[in-house]
Amino acid sequence: MSVAIRIFDVAVVALIFTALT
Repeated sequence: MSVAIRIFDVAVVALIFTALT
């Protein structure tokens, strides 16, 4: 579960980064 949450967190950060750029 920890790994899944970590991947999800990375995906969210990537999404925010894309929206910011």
